[in-house]
Amino acid sequence: MDYLGEAGIGQVMTDSTTMCWPWMNANCGDIDLIGYKKPQSFYRDVVWDRSKLEMAAEEIPPAGKTWMIRAWGWRREYPGWNWPGNEGKKMNVYVYTKCDEVKLELNGKLIADQTSKPDSKFTYVFSVPYEPGELKAIAISEGREVAVKSLITTGPVEKLKITPDRSVISGNRNDLAYLTIELTDSKGNRVTDSDLKVKFRVEGDAELVAVDNANPRDPKSFQSDNCNAFHGRCLAILRPTGKAGRVTLTAICEKFPPEKCTIEITE
Repeated sequence: MDYLGEAGIGQVMTDSTTMCWPWMNANCGDIDLIGYKKPQSFYRDVVWDRSKLEMAAEEIPPAGKTWMIRAWGWRREYPGWNWPGNEGKKMNVYVYTKCDEVKLELNGKLIADQTSKPDSKFTYVFSVPYEPGELKAIAISEGREVAVKSLITTGPVEKLKITPDRSVISGNRNDLAYLTIELTDSKGNRVTDSDLKVKFRVEGDAELVAVDNANPRDPKSFQSDNCNAFHGRCLAILRPTGKAGRVTLTAICEKFPPEKCTIEITE
């Protein structure tokens, strides 16, 4: 898991160093600071037979720069297909599977068909000119379709979604509630390129003790009443005051309707 205090960059530009502000963590763990999988963890899901197929797109570096992977590092890739401003530019798309063939389609058109090689390490790399829509990978073994994975361009942010880890907690001061806030489009899909600010209001028998977004380059206080989303997501942590009751968290973001979530607190 990622940890604070050792600023290191897994993937840097060719004129950057491995230790530079405002990076605030090692950034080499499989799990980010708010408990979600990072790209390398999806790859390991394939290696350990927990998934038949995974896919991610690598962020395009600034003009004239290239990425360089440092020790313990991983590519700056994400399982999303929201890359506005990069239309027509070629992106590296990584597909992970133990199957012996992969077909990649963009908006129903075949981009390429690759077969595995002895040194591929379950990794297929495609060069894809970015175009919004649906990017689909099809994994095939012995001529049979085994798995399909799609990355879909979402619409703009339309609403907020709150998902608590539990709906009931005890009044014990150490029994924390973790609530994930997502910025979603009209269909409920997380908008992975959104970094809008979310403000929090708490009413009831608990307090807001921490917020975060897992962005390794956002060294703001965890003890705040607001947080910018990172890849369309952030986290709020509530601590009960020590008695039974209930607490309501309200998330507020720009012009969108506020979203509320209520947690019951038992004795």
